Parts: sequence; C-alpha cells; structure tokens
Amino acid sequence: MTHGSNRRAPKLLGNAATAVEGTRLFIEGDDLYVAMLTSIRSARNSVRMESYIFSDDEVGWQFTQALAERAAAGLDVRLHLDAAGALDGSSQVMERHLRERGGFLKDPYAERRELSRPQRGPVCLAAKGG
Repeated sequence: MTHGSNRRAPKLLGNAATAVEGTRLFIEGDDLYVAMLTSIRSARNSVRMESYIFSDDEVGWQFTQALAERAAAGLDVRLHLDAAGALDGSSQVMERHLRERGGFLKDPYAERRELSRPQRGPVCLAAKGG
C-alpha cells in the first residue's frame, strides 16, 4: 500500500487489499482539513460531521464558520462532538455561533450522563449534493 493524500485507501477483504472507489487515505491533517472544508462548503443539501476532537483554535473556527455558513444558507447541518474529546476543546461561543445560524449540535456532554460505550472513530463527514 502506498501512502499519500491522492492515493486510494485499501479495503481489506480477508488477506487481499482492494481499492475502494472514491476513498482517499490522508496522512497529513492539513490535507484532510482542506478536503473536509471543501466538502462542507460545496454541500448543497446537508452536512453531517462527527469529531472526537474539536478545539477552540484556528482550525476549529474554520470548521465552525464553514458549518455555520451552510446552516445559514438553509442546509441541514448537524455536528456531533465526542464528550471526552471535546471536554476542554470546544467553546460555548463556537457552539452558540453554529446554533444561532441554524446548525444542530448534539450535546457533547450528554454521553457523559449515559453509561459508558465504545469510542467512535476520530472523524466522520458526510456532505450531500456537492
């Protein structure tokens, strides 16, 4: 398997690895963030994003702004943050900014009130209509 932002990620089927159409493997976070922000900004119907870490920093605000812009444009925008990963990272200002523009943010601390459960993967993004 070769690594690089423009390579296809292999799908493991038993001992054989095959390329999954339309799937890319990102090695560097900066390349991933650019691709994710491009997907968000080009969405025409809805955006679903789930993240383990969502910090109140420059990158976090880039995502907050992109999601808020899509929500303000009338798209169905939903952000789900992991309680442990977002505990000290995201800010109420970022959350309010998204909500005030019509975005939905699942309470990142609701999971702490539930029984423990397995952790999800680090990032999941689905932008429709781009």
